[in-house]
Amino acid sequence: MDPSNRGCPLLDKGFFNSKCDKGKKNDYQGYDFIYNNYFNGWDYESEIKDKESIEELAPNKTVFFISRNQDSPNLYHGGSEFVNALAIMYLYNLHPEDIQVVFLESILILDDPFYDLYKNLIGRGGEPIHVRNLTKKYHVSSGIHIPINWDSPCFILSSTPECEGHPTKTYYLYNKLIDLYMSPNNYTDKFISNNDSLYYPESIINTALKENKKFDKIVTFQWRRPWPKGRKGQQRILGNGPELADKLSTLLPKNILLRLVDTASLPIKEQISIMRSSDYFVGIHGAGLSLSIFTPINCIYHEVLHKSNMNGLALFASTSGHKVYKDIIDSDVRDIDGNENIFFNIDEFANKVIERMKENNFF
Repeated sequence: MDPSNRGCPLLDKGFFNSKCDKGKKNDYQGYDFIYNNYFNGWDYESEIKDKESIEELAPNKTVFFISRNQDSPNLYHGGSEFVNALAIMYLYNLHPEDIQVVFLESILILDDPFYDLYKNLIGRGGEPIHVRNLTKKYHVSSGIHIPINWDSPCFILSSTPECEGHPTKTYYLYNKLIDLYMSPNNYTDKFISNNDSLYYPESIINTALKENKKFDKIVTFQWRRPWPKGRKGQQRILGNGPELADKLSTLLPKNILLRLVDTASLPIKEQISIMRSSDYFVGIHGAGLSLSIFTPINCIYHEVLHKSNMNGLALFASTSGHKVYKDIIDSDVRDIDGNENIFFNIDEFANKVIERMKENNFF
């Protein structure tokens, strides 16, 4: 690590869009003490006795120590950490083939959406290693401890401007690596509604299958539901998603496809494919909004809220440069099966989405 900054990323070199909002003061001073804690938190031995007897963990590779927040597959928190790793790759000019990932989480995360991303996009220098499986001392010549979400500029939301039309280099790198190493297929809508992941309004199905018409634009409406199934204590579940989609579809021209998608129930590669085919993305505040980083740069984000002081899209909008709207919609909040369910006012929701679309000449 460079002793002058002790491995602290230089924000004015492209970590985030820290320059595009000329009228806003960006106060990043003070966060770097956390990096000092990382730097000083390991036992560094410059003079190792009998060094030849200690095996090198990843010869000729840089080890990325990944601290997974709360051992969680949460797309928002996990996405923050993933953006950190990408930004540090860019800042240190590292390539995936040069990196060995070591996970520091304490437990095995089942159905982890980020494992394949780390394996395929970040650490192609070897199969990711879980530190709990290391049973002896190893020598590491080059290593970087990737900061977790709240220990990075990702979480200085009040100081990170949302720079419409100015994607960061990190955003480009993310999608470039997706193209290079995962090659997601173009998503094909089959226009079959099911109770698990997809819902299409009847008018959309009729247009697609009976009238055999083509769609020029696609609206993806995220269906936030309990995940995994049977989970209790989850907040901001979308209580009336199909009803909202039905109403909105009656106000849209026939050349616009509307689909309601529970992205959490799908493999990460399929989630990426769905987002990449979206021209307008509507979502209730929650971790799944982080998928917005995969949408085309001209896609419009629209976050609907049931109360103020929520910034679900702030991080990813500041990284990707998309146009973002946040609107509070009148709603009824109910506890159902131990989860907080949000029932948005159907007419107000549909009219607000249409209003935002017309502001942008979406149709």
